[in-house]
Amino acid sequence: MKTIEQSEALARALMSIAKGSQKQAIALLTNMDQPLGRYAGNSLEVFECLEIMANKTYLAPSGFDLYEDTRSLSLWLAAHMLVLGGKAKTPDDGYTLAVKTLESGLALEKFHEICKVQGGDLSRLPMPKHSLQVLAGANGFMSGFATEQIGISAIKIKAGRASTEDRINPTAGIEFHCKIGDPIKAGEPIFTLWGDQVELFSDAQAGLQQAFSISLQKPKKQDLIMKTLT
Repeated sequence: MKTIEQSEALARALMSIAKGSQKQAIALLTNMDQPLGRYAGNSLEVFECLEIMANKTYLAPSGFDLYEDTRSLSLWLAAHMLVLGGKAKTPDDGYTLAVKTLESGLALEKFHEICKVQGGDLSRLPMPKHSLQVLAGANGFMSGFATEQIGISAIKIKAGRASTEDRINPTAGIEFHCKIGDPIKAGEPIFTLWGDQVELFSDAQAGLQQAFSISLQKPKKQDLIMKTLT
């Protein structure tokens, strides 16, 4: 969905299905004008989640924790689920409980347990062998991302699908090194392509070079959660 109006229409349609089945539902409309978190890609996103559940941080050159938005959104989603499940009275209460569960290590412990029950082994998480950086060509501030173009570049390295018949490479992905508003210096990495098929990088790199903009003025910080529908 490319507008908040389209997003709300879709969200309310999905909520009506749940409510029609006598199920409670809420929806969070979130900002997709920049990538969420540090990574896009299957195994890389799992790695990021494990880092967050282990209460680790990863600081960008600006000093911003690149895990912060993934962590924050996940905690708020958990908070609302705790309310819907009757474990918390308010979203704020649910958020407090979610933070406590994360920081205590219980969330990571439970995730390992869930994976083990399903035959998974997180110690064998595949990781990419090769990488290629996409660098900034000017000084300034990160002012915007073309997120659709980023998605197309991810498809080109097989981190996503253009059709249901496409095969995913589980180690392919894109790393994001900055957020909107961050100061940028020429020659600093904006993206890193990751994967095992180096021959796919060139086309994706060309697309990513067109997928961001740098301005001389610092843009305003954007809210991650734009609206909550109940």
